Amino acid sequence: MIIITTFNIFFLKIKQSKLLNQLFKFYGVSIISCIVNLGSRYILNFIFSFVQSIFVSSILGGIANFVLVKKYVFHSKNRMTRELCLYGIIAIFGICFITTLSAGFEKISNVYHIIIISQDITYFVIQLLSLGVNAWVGFFLCRYIVFRDHSCENKKG
Repeated sequence: MIIITTFNIFFLKIKQSKLLNQLFKFYGVSIISCIVNLGSRYILNFIFSFVQSIFVSSILGGIANFVLVKKYVFHSKNRMTRELCLYGIIAIFGICFITTLSAGFEKISNVYHIIIISQDITYFVIQLLSLGVNAWVGFFLCRYIVFRDHSCENKKG
């Protein structure tokens, strides 16, 4: 009984908090984008080099993330050009971070002859870690810079 009550109170507080609600939605959308990213990376790996497939799949995952975050997390209905430009800048830094980390690990493993059970499993772990960092930082950048609500600011002025 105490566990159920504590559980209900916890989720009631989450439901009442707009920030936590958006955070959970953002991470849900990020998981979908991650699936798009990893799935396309797997397919593109047969067509492009390792680093090129990472780069292109990151772009595809970023596009999916932008559309879903705009529509389902922050419910933004205007300023498409501004939002897309700001999101693009943030995404470019994220893509560079992921690509550098992945390519760097590939080079280090080749130079030092690190035994890797599977390059795909290693990449998957690195991709998840880097996407996690991007998602945490990206949420606050999207909430307070890209998709911020200007209606409150306009009423004050």
